[in-house]
Amino acid sequence: SWLAYNPAIADIYVMGKRDDGQVVLLVDSETDYDHNNVFEGEREQRTAIGEEYDEDGEMLERAFSGESVFTTDIVHDRWGSWISAYEPIRADDGHVIGVLGIDFPADRWERAMLNAVWGAMGQVGMGIIAILVVSGGHTFWRATIAQEREEADRAQQLRVEAEDKSKAKGDFL
Repeated sequence: SWLAYNPAIADIYVMGKRDDGQVVLLVDSETDYDHNNVFEGEREQRTAIGEEYDEDGEMLERAFSGESVFTTDIVHDRWGSWISAYEPIRADDGHVIGVLGIDFPADRWERAMLNAVWGAMGQVGMGIIAILVVSGGHTFWRATIAQEREEADRAQQLRVEAEDKSKAKGDFL
């Protein structure tokens, strides 16, 4: 089956439009959603040719107008929840005669987006930690230098006082 070549894809199908503008399924693959090698139940059966399809209207309209579309909005229908890509099918003269649809399981998309968000948050977090470490190191460095200056000034003051006492003692004697 086609799933063996790309298990990330849930379904492939072709849609057309009747003269009244209604979108209908023209070709639909049987899909073994549970991967048990048996096509069972209404969800895994091939859809009848000409069945009306009313989901994802705006994205389909864009595809029927000639635009390649990948929607990140999750579509829910009787087969499940999907992220879909639509590609216009053109006649020799260039006009759109149908749309190829490819569905990807929404749960995989959501997991991938969640992983991307967590990855980005991790990178931002590491950046913040690096800034805090550098800032903390800079503050520590400045405090250390200030303390060393104070100690040097105090040592200088003690040396001057000692010299003054020594001179006073010499003058006295």
